[in-house]
Amino acid sequence: MSGTASEDSNLLQQYDDQVRLYQSCAAEVEHQIRSIIKTSGINCNAIVSRVKTRDSIAEKAHRKEGKYSAISDITDVVGVRIITYYSDDVDKIAKIIEMEFDVDKENSIDKRTALQPDRFGYCSVHYVVKMSPERLALLENRAFEGIKFEIQIRSVLQHAWAEIEHDIGYKSQITIPSEMRRSFSRIAGLLEIADKEFNQIRQNLARYKEEAESQISEENFLDHELDGVILEVIINSNSTVKAL
Repeated sequence: MSGTASEDSNLLQQYDDQVRLYQSCAAEVEHQIRSIIKTSGINCNAIVSRVKTRDSIAEKAHRKEGKYSAISDITDVVGVRIITYYSDDVDKIAKIIEMEFDVDKENSIDKRTALQPDRFGYCSVHYVVKMSPERLALLENRAFEGIKFEIQIRSVLQHAWAEIEHDIGYKSQITIPSEMRRSFSRIAGLLEIADKEFNQIRQNLARYKEEAESQISEENFLDHELDGVILEVIINSNSTVKAL
């Protein structure tokens, strides 16, 4: 057996020995992230975890021949993906992850900063992290000491793009004809605009509500055109309406 084949076999044996630990780690990390984000008040579309399959580990070891001597060298055996509704929530959650976990900055990347103009779906923030000393101090987390895992954060539109792009098989500029690449670029632009517009709509609605709360009083609430925001403000602030 060649040295490389022997190394791959040893890597897979380590995976087999530790896969249950990795599965427990994935479930615990997902639980912690859900709790942290819920406490922050940010509403997410999805938070999901996974453990790489044995076949994925074998393929990665073969593709990056000689890079991994131990299963712990692979930093994404455990992965968590956080999908936000709004792109500006990506940054908010990124800051939370940096505060709550021990980030490996050398292996982490914000793919938005070095993105080709037609690759909207890869705007994810990718962190490689491990449990912080504070979390490892808790008895239930001690078994996960030394395990690194990947956290990806992206908006729901970025995620939709990436999933469709993956299904089509668009991996590089040489995989499809130039006219189809131009189509990808047009769609990327439209989705990026939509992402920004959704952010703007949310900000405008928040501002509109603040203005309504400051302007509507007991005496003048009937002077305002009724909509969902105005109705909520009236219900919450008008004593007559509350009594009714």
